[in-house]
Amino acid sequence: MNTLRHLLIALVALVLVAALAFLYDKTQAVDLRERNDIAALLDTLREIDGRWDIDILRERTELDPNQLAAPNRTATARKALAGLSTAQQRSGATIRATHGGADSPWSGARQPVHRARAAGLARLQ
Repeated sequence: MNTLRHLLIALVALVLVAALAFLYDKTQAVDLRERNDIAALLDTLREIDGRWDIDILRERTELDPNQLAAPNRTATARKALAGLSTAQQRSGATIRATHGGADSPWSGARQPVHRARAAGLARLQ
């Protein structure tokens, strides 16, 4: 009777360890440095967008012909968009390698970066 009890406990422990190993294998480590870099680039783009809106409003409302021209933020925006594109390619390669490609459920994770990049490029042109 004792042997059967110990065998059942060992079997339950083995199943729990197998479940833990399965869950560990299915999780993906988060690269916090890359995530923070992307967040900083998106914040830069948001800041540039807000400043462009303020510059446009200022130029429309102020009638002073001698006012200073708005600073050109195109280079900073292009740099941020290039950084986002690079980060998207790195994360896309990681997602494809880990989860199987464009038909995987993770392929939609890249859509916000695509939309932000397209909107930024449209604004720059």
